[in-house]
Amino acid sequence: MVRWRRAAALTLAALAGAVATACSAATEAAEGDIRPADGATLVVAADLPAPGFWEGGAAGALDGGLEYGLAQELAARSGLGLRVVDIAFTDIVHGRLGDADLALAQVSITDGRAADVDFSVPYFDSAPTVLARSEEELTDLATARDRRWAVREGTTQAGFVDEVIEPTSATLFVADEAAAATAVLDGRADMALLDLSTALVLAKDVPGLAAIARFDTEERYGAVLPDGSRNLEAVDTALRAMDADGTLAGLVTRWLEPRYAVDPAALAVITAR
Repeated sequence: MVRWRRAAALTLAALAGAVATACSAATEAAEGDIRPADGATLVVAADLPAPGFWEGGAAGALDGGLEYGLAQELAARSGLGLRVVDIAFTDIVHGRLGDADLALAQVSITDGRAADVDFSVPYFDSAPTVLARSEEELTDLATARDRRWAVREGTTQAGFVDEVIEPTSATLFVADEAAAATAVLDGRADMALLDLSTALVLAKDVPGLAAIARFDTEERYGAVLPDGSRNLEAVDTALRAMDADGTLAGLVTRWLEPRYAVDPAALAVITAR
């Protein structure tokens, strides 16, 4: 956050030099802003709905959530309007963003995904978290291997179940996190593996379910941009500024923490290796 000013009597030559300097500074400031394809409107892709991250009003209009607030901030800091488009998660992680300038969709940063897209600096930390019936317990990886798992296909959690948990029963792959919760409720799976915040929100929203543990593996969300995007540096700069001035922490406090069933720090932690 920068402030500026000054005044003095100038000769004609000095005045000309000052005007040139001011024009150069204005150009630099403009170049530091996000430059959307639309010109005046930042188009942000999201995989909707996403409780806690993209919240909808009674009529279906978006009216809150961590990533909604983040999108608003990114647009406002570059003097832009905002338009949100709904794009499937599997398309987002492969860089198929349509006319969107970037995506905010709880996408964990991985080397594999970075082959198809550009990632911003991280804006949120997460971890694979277990959603189960309230009476269940899970304290170790060996016990996890004996459970039947539901997981959303194409997510980092799907890879985690396959490569780390290595369950003895076949994994149930589902279309979204809500379907994973339903599979646990109706007995098709013993447990579901979700992102930390999604698990905590569903545990509060769905009677009979609880977030019972998380694994000690850190994941970090980043904004997804098309490969080679001219806006990567500007998005990174804006996110770093939001982190430094407390905006990111404020969005978490406002939109996520009230939606959690329990404090994330209260969850049992399972060693992944």
